[in-house]
Amino acid sequence: MQELDVQSGVISCRRDRLNKLAAKTWDFHVSELFKFHSKYGHCLVSQTLGFFSGLDNFVNELLTRMKEDSPVKLTRREMDALRQKGLLADLRNMAKNQKRLYHQNSKIILNTWHSMLKLLNEYKRKYKTLGFPPPGENDYNPDEFDNLKTWFH
Repeated sequence: MQELDVQSGVISCRRDRLNKLAAKTWDFHVSELFKFHSKYGHCLVSQTLGFFSGLDNFVNELLTRMKEDSPVKLTRREMDALRQKGLLADLRNMAKNQKRLYHQNSKIILNTWHSMLKLLNEYKRKYKTLGFPPPGENDYNPDEFDNLKTWFH
């Protein structure tokens, strides 16, 4: 059966589809990382920021692949894509300082959590509910608490 798949080119087609999917996923994550970097000025993505879901895993994978002893390195195409977006230097700096950044990231997570909790308390005081959107409120501005809704759910 496997020999038949090889002869008919089925395996080659499957491999091509997987490569195209991986390229789309790569481009999507690089684009999201660029948006994050543009907004926050760094690539230190926290998993608590639900607005960039899964991006923390992507960054961790990049940092792992940038280590000297990593068995799987970034390809030239991947390095070029990161360099073109202005992300490579920041990621290299992060790779060199991972232990220090872990502690810094912990502080960011804690500060973000406290900020969101404060915002949640404001929301509850203002609307007397934790539902999104609040029932029967005509003056509700969805943009005002959009990040809170993502974090809360």
